[in-house]
Amino acid sequence: MPLLRGRGLRRRFPRFAQAFDRLTRAQWRRLQLCTFEGIELWVDPQDHGVARPLLTGDAYEPEETAAILRLLPQGATFLD
Repeated sequence: MPLLRGRGLRRRFPRFAQAFDRLTRAQWRRLQLCTFEGIELWVDPQDHGVARPLLTGDAYEPEETAAILRLLPQGATFLD
């Protein structure tokens, strides 16, 4: 089942959708959900540069996080 559906995401971001479609089932199972500053994130625990601080509760890119929290309305989805 494709992750990207509804709201025209596939049409608006075709390359992003293709990249998600190429992920294997094993790669999806490896992802872990973490909550950081009230944001739910799916991270790859093998990505030590990004995942380790997020999974241990350390600050990660605090300026960028503050900007995203300030600019996005509650309940919005942000793709990075």
